[in-house]
Amino acid sequence: MRDIAIHSEYEALLKEAKKLQTELSALIMERDELKHHICKNIQTEYMLKLGTLEYKVFEFQCKILRIKRKIELIQAQFNRQEIVNIIEIEIKLDFEYAEYQEKLNEKMNDINEALERSNMGKLSPEESGELKKMYKQIVKKLHPDMNPDVTEGELKLFNQAVEAYKNGDIQALRSISIMISEISDYEETSDSMDALKEKINRLKQMITNVLNNIEYIKQSFPYNQKELLSNTMKIKERQDELNALLDEYKKIYSVYKQKLNDMLGGSDNG
Repeated sequence: MRDIAIHSEYEALLKEAKKLQTELSALIMERDELKHHICKNIQTEYMLKLGTLEYKVFEFQCKILRIKRKIELIQAQFNRQEIVNIIEIEIKLDFEYAEYQEKLNEKMNDINEALERSNMGKLSPEESGELKKMYKQIVKKLHPDMNPDVTEGELKLFNQAVEAYKNGDIQALRSISIMISEISDYEETSDSMDALKEKINRLKQMITNVLNNIEYIKQSFPYNQKELLSNTMKIKERQDELNALLDEYKKIYSVYKQKLNDMLGGSDNG
């Protein structure tokens, strides 16, 4: 009777483990779809509608800060009755504002990536469905969270599959799918009750982690801009705000530039 009870408990644990594996696989797929496709599409739309204007606003913010600092440094040399060394000042400014330049470069890279993505050939609905189906099978067979005994070669193959999925490279994913067709889905084979319970706890923790990942993605940029992008009126309002701010910054910069030219005797040094 005791053996029957133990067997019954073990079967229940096996069933729970299999259910958790299926749930984890679905959540990993949801997270990766969010991260690699949905968020990328949202970011592309955001960059094309608002990102370019935000870049120009930030660019003029940086130019204003830099020219103000340049005026300060020149005035300090005047006060010390020194010959103004523009080259030395520019080198100092390059150093002081390197972080701003780096942020500008990052924003420009985001814009270029959005432009490239918008020009990419889109998959048909059928191809998109095939892409997701193939990737789901690959996740079940090769994802290290699903398969603790995955080999180094299989892990490398999985990483290649992730890149293909991110890029919508359906041909590469088809090739990988053929390569893994003989690999069986992971099944719990341990005959230890304790090992099975440990596996269940580990699966539950991984599910919690992936759920947290999904929630974090949904609360962060660019997903948190999804509602804004769906509202044409709000987009127009934001564009108008950015254009007005850009015009204001351009005027402020012109004032500082004229002041700098006056200090240097009319030469154009922006």
